[in-house]
Amino acid sequence: MVNIQLLEQEMKRKNVSNADIAAALNIDISTWSRKKARPMGIKIGEVEQISALLKLSKNKAKSIFLPSDSQKCE
Repeated sequence: MVNIQLLEQEMKRKNVSNADIAAALNIDISTWSRKKARPMGIKIGEVEQISALLKLSKNKAKSIFLPSDSQKCE
């Protein structure tokens, strides 16, 4: 499950708006708002784009976009 609260904290810290995220994903801001409301609909490619826009470290991206109980595939 996506941690929207952490995502919004990073957006605020980096001065990135919802409109900036929507533009980076090439979607309407209303579509981005729906995705945030139902974050299971955020695709891996979108996660990568958001992570790049926010310049997230791998650990920070994991803490935002992966459930805490997820495991690495070996």
